[in-house]
Amino acid sequence: MVTVCLISLGCSKNLVDSEVMLGVISRAGYRLIPDPALARIIVINTCGFIKSARDEAYDTIGRMARYKSRGSLKGLIVAGCLPKLRQEDLIGAAGSARDARLRGVDAFVGPGDIARIGEVVEAVVKSVRARPPLVTIGRNPSYLYDHETPRILATPRHSAYVKIAEGCSNRCTYCLIPSIRGEFRSRRIESIVKESARLAAGGAVELNLIAQDTTQYGADIYGKRSIVPLLERLAAIRQVRWIRLLYTHPAHFDDALIEAMRDMPKVCSYADLPIQHIDEQVLSRMGRKAGAPQIERLIEKLRAQVPAVVLRTSVIVGFPGETEKAFAALLSFINKTRFDRLGAFTYSREAGTPAHAMKGQVSAAEKKRRYDAVMRAQQAISVRNNKRLIGETVEVLLDRQAEDGSFVGRTYGDAPDVDNCVYVQGPGGRTGSLVPVKIIRAFEYDIEGTIDRSALGSKR
Repeated sequence: MVTVCLISLGCSKNLVDSEVMLGVISRAGYRLIPDPALARIIVINTCGFIKSARDEAYDTIGRMARYKSRGSLKGLIVAGCLPKLRQEDLIGAAGSARDARLRGVDAFVGPGDIARIGEVVEAVVKSVRARPPLVTIGRNPSYLYDHETPRILATPRHSAYVKIAEGCSNRCTYCLIPSIRGEFRSRRIESIVKESARLAAGGAVELNLIAQDTTQYGADIYGKRSIVPLLERLAAIRQVRWIRLLYTHPAHFDDALIEAMRDMPKVCSYADLPIQHIDEQVLSRMGRKAGAPQIERLIEKLRAQVPAVVLRTSVIVGFPGETEKAFAALLSFINKTRFDRLGAFTYSREAGTPAHAMKGQVSAAEKKRRYDAVMRAQQAISVRNNKRLIGETVEVLLDRQAEDGSFVGRTYGDAPDVDNCVYVQGPGGRTGSLVPVKIIRAFEYDIEGTIDRSALGSKR
């Protein structure tokens, strides 16, 4: 049986695409293996959102291509965002990739064609390398996987991502997503519920709902935002304990969603609000649909109506025209607001976006200085927030067990892969279970505790 190794790069939304490809490849009769050195076919699902992601993709492609001379590799397939973004560079007049970094690739598959990955693998297996690479990009630009699409989880079975929509119509001036993924398009509620019920039957107690903008869910197909009706349907699935919303846009986070977070026990009190900045001029140049007053009011409402809410945000420093005064306003806002979780990014100048041609580009050295200042401020905030938990008992989802018998888990305030961890000591736990943990020690980003058998799990 032909062996296939799939390497997934990029975000959780890309990971779901990888899981769909794993399902399609397996259904087509190929054997999936984790070790690329032993694979006959390697599939790399790439991210192309910013330069650092593309650099990682090109580096991975180069390293995997070397297995053709020193391993069993016969075919290399590159899928996802990079082929779509760089499709003009894929095939030259001589029948090989114009970009030398892509010349070891046998096939390219765009994000809208991942359901055809089985056919592409078959074509590569049967092909002779002398022919030009196979290109499958843009044949189905509006593609959305559904509950009938085969999918193999790459996450632990107790925690699953569910992509509820694809694409984006927000048109932020720095972002390539609309040109790569197309306009925003939602899945039907019934399809999402059926997929989620199947995941729950397979052991999922945590569902992480993802899209480029989850708060805009349903507006395109139902004529109004429908994230709350979706949450109500998902909360009725008996086995599900936590439902987490990721990528919620501040401009679309309405009162109904705040009330759902407050009143529905299974909906995690976790608000992922990528504000990107707080200076009005910078926000305007970014094309963001929520200004500083709206952002501030939303945070005030969330903290007033959902007292246990954990706030996560992301910010971009060094955007064109970000003056020292604008950056100082952002830093002051971070220190005043004291976000529980924060990710910072330096602005990446991307050809094809309106921001690329803007005046006032900030130097790389200055962007790094501002990034470091933000991360130092957030580190101090995180330490103080974590120390407040010492002596408290919190509910923790145990993700994995270490060799010494201890566990690594997360609170409801920690999304997989991007947020903090809880290191848990004590007998009686098992992977995938929710247990009460008494916190005994705090670090810069993580905390440590012991299983507290005298307490009942609760939504803190």
